[in-house]
Amino acid sequence: MSGNKAIDKDSISNVFRVVIGVSLVCSIMVATSAVLLRERQLANQALDLKKNVLVAAGKYKNGMQSEEIEDAFRLIKPIVVDFEKNTITTEIDPVTYDMAKAAKDPDTSVAIPANEDIANLRRLPHYGIIYLYMLDGKIEKIILPISGLGLWSTLYGFISLENDGVTVSGINFYEHSETPGLGGEVDNTAWQKNWTGKKVYDAEGLPKIEVVKGSVDTSRSGSEHRVDGISGATITARAVGDMVRFWLSDAVYGKILKSITEEGNE
Repeated sequence: MSGNKAIDKDSISNVFRVVIGVSLVCSIMVATSAVLLRERQLANQALDLKKNVLVAAGKYKNGMQSEEIEDAFRLIKPIVVDFEKNTITTEIDPVTYDMAKAAKDPDTSVAIPANEDIANLRRLPHYGIIYLYMLDGKIEKIILPISGLGLWSTLYGFISLENDGVTVSGINFYEHSETPGLGGEVDNTAWQKNWTGKKVYDAEGLPKIEVVKGSVDTSRSGSEHRVDGISGATITARAVGDMVRFWLSDAVYGKILKSITEEGNE
């Protein structure tokens, strides 16, 4: 008989060794997969953003493949604006800049005064992005990122304006957690079409657009600034109007938007 002790495969120490070994292998596999998939995930996120910008601009067609989206987006010129200075800046790369992420970091954002925070965002990033749809060297559409607190979640989307900077050409949302069939109807293309042709500013240049409860009475003065509400989702619908007015105010995109439209229409 050999003097070596037989290994007890069922001993606690051996079980621990097996568990630790399996956990280590799994951790390495997960970490490796995350690294390998990261580049693809970032590419998909970038493609999805481009798609949603095109949707808002009315330039996306159902079933478009990634190559077609990329090709259509070549007519889009993204620019970064400094909200504090109301100027365009080249210090920030619009391709890699993440407005939502910047808004959450105190170092890259500023607190919004409570009396001005009608979108209930609390913080505003130092910089924002504007997407210009260019045709023959001239601005055809102006697409702005918008966001604001709804009933259950923060909604993220885009609003597109004609080159006059006043008339809505489209609106869409790409992220929210509002109730399906109620607040989730912000995704309904039939409701989104109610925005087309509406005027976001009044004669004095102040943001006037709002979502009303029920249907708009087109016979009343000011109906060009009003959008039909969503049945059963008054809070979410009102929030959309609030967020649009916030982002179009002079404290955010308003002043630079007026400057861009004046220069683009000369």
